[in-house]
Amino acid sequence: MSNPRQYKIPDWFLNRQKDVKDGKFSQVMSNALDNKLREDLERLKKIRNHRGLRHYWGLRVRGQHTKTTGRRGRTVDKTRHDIRPEGNLSYGSHLSSEGCTRVVKKQICHSYGRIKLKKMPQYCSVPGCTNSGGHKFPEERELQLRWRVAIKRRDSTTKGLWKPGKHDVVCAAHFKEADYRVSGLLGSRKRLLPDAVPSLFLFRENSTPRSSKYSRRDDVDLSVVNNVQMEVEVGNEAEVKEESDDLDGIEPLQQEMGVHCTLLGRFGIDNLENDPKRVQYYTSFRDYEHFMLFFNCLGPAVNELNYQCLSLTPKDQLFMCLLKLRQNKEDIELSFLFEVSESTVSKIVITWINFLYFQLKEINIWPSRDIVTDYMPDDFKNKFATTRVILDATETPIQKPSHVDAQSVTWSSYKHKNTIKTMIGCTPRGTVSYVSDAYGGSASDRQIIEKSELLQLNLNLFEPKDSIMADRGIMVQDLFAAQDVKVNTPTMLKGKSQLEPEEVVRDRRVASKRIHIERVIGLAKTFKILKNELPSGKLILGSRIVFVCFSIANFRKCIVNENA
Repeated sequence: MSNPRQYKIPDWFLNRQKDVKDGKFSQVMSNALDNKLREDLERLKKIRNHRGLRHYWGLRVRGQHTKTTGRRGRTVDKTRHDIRPEGNLSYGSHLSSEGCTRVVKKQICHSYGRIKLKKMPQYCSVPGCTNSGGHKFPEERELQLRWRVAIKRRDSTTKGLWKPGKHDVVCAAHFKEADYRVSGLLGSRKRLLPDAVPSLFLFRENSTPRSSKYSRRDDVDLSVVNNVQMEVEVGNEAEVKEESDDLDGIEPLQQEMGVHCTLLGRFGIDNLENDPKRVQYYTSFRDYEHFMLFFNCLGPAVNELNYQCLSLTPKDQLFMCLLKLRQNKEDIELSFLFEVSESTVSKIVITWINFLYFQLKEINIWPSRDIVTDYMPDDFKNKFATTRVILDATETPIQKPSHVDAQSVTWSSYKHKNTIKTMIGCTPRGTVSYVSDAYGGSASDRQIIEKSELLQLNLNLFEPKDSIMADRGIMVQDLFAAQDVKVNTPTMLKGKSQLEPEEVVRDRRVASKRIHIERVIGLAKTFKILKNELPSGKLILGSRIVFVCFSIANFRKCIVNENA
């Protein structure tokens, strides 16, 4: 009987057994697996970049699935059988896609056998607090504003109330125990109440100067500061000593520079005397002198208003009103800036809107025929020399009324929302010359003109052979025929398949000049109160708010060139 067939043992198996005995095999496999891990991470990084993947991605090991979260409905799943959960590796990753979390370190975890992603910490938004993590700002506008006012943080650029981003947080150290709802086994789980507002802060309050080794000391004026210490957390001795040393350094610096150091006080127009950029941002006036020129034009009546606020000067009250019109600030934010109550802010704004309306109404903004001709641009004079006014309508959004009839009257089929509608007129040079009363958004242009002063013959606003330039939708030629006034509008097709060449040329000329009224309306709507929804409480002032904003536009630089 023949011997069984003999099989030769492969050399690679013998070498492997030899390596195992010598202890080299684990080292070889470890290096190979580390290289494999690096290749896998680089490949997944390319997939993320090429497919626009967002958020963060993780890699599970030991036969687990790798799932990379990306655009909606897209994932990348791969199986890894050959990754060993040992050792620590660090890889830098800079995610440039918007909304991504920047991963600063990936570490292989021994206990769970997967890669952990460590994110950059979000630090507390409260000034002076260095804690990380916390509660995000609420999305509800009113509650978010209460948080912003509570933390007393100001924007470094505008010096106004700071606005948080979507990742900004307030740490738990600024909330009371009563702000949380405790649940879970033995009260181990705490959730922040929906209406909670941070209230624990370490603000520096007014203090008297303590004794010092210096023989001479000038008192530092801290009376202008109105920061109230709501909750004091006592620090260690090193922190107290550091703060004391900071106070000791104020006086020598004050003596060296010869400058009286005062902390930032109440917000007012005088603080912006040398800052024309911020004056224009808050009031629309060119600089402080321009603002004071307008204030002086109002006369001595500013000191005899029915409602007087003793804590604010008349020019600061005007500044508050213009800030409300220009930036549409909330009353609670204005109360924080000017250090008055919300009711005081509301009374000041209403009083000054009415006062400005009656004062500016005294100015006759309708110019004579000679003045319009003298200031008319040359190109305009060559093409439409008889033009007296350019008309167009503008709409201001309002809060949806509660009454059904009011909803119907104010509904605009053009804007698809509730609005108030006003007819605006300007001269060929770009000066606002007419502002009608405000009507519901459902009113047509013809209805507004029928009720306007433009058709009142006893006012003699027009002269024979004058002309009006208007949009195609303002069909009022018959209304002005009695005054021998022509209305220039783009040509209507009226069943024609196309316009004649002469009509096309004329329409282009009309459109090139009618654009002036749109530019004037755009200038007036830099007052944000005309662009945002007008609250129902301010709706009764709608006509006066529109009139004041367009009247103040006449105090600004003309936007129409002399050769336009």
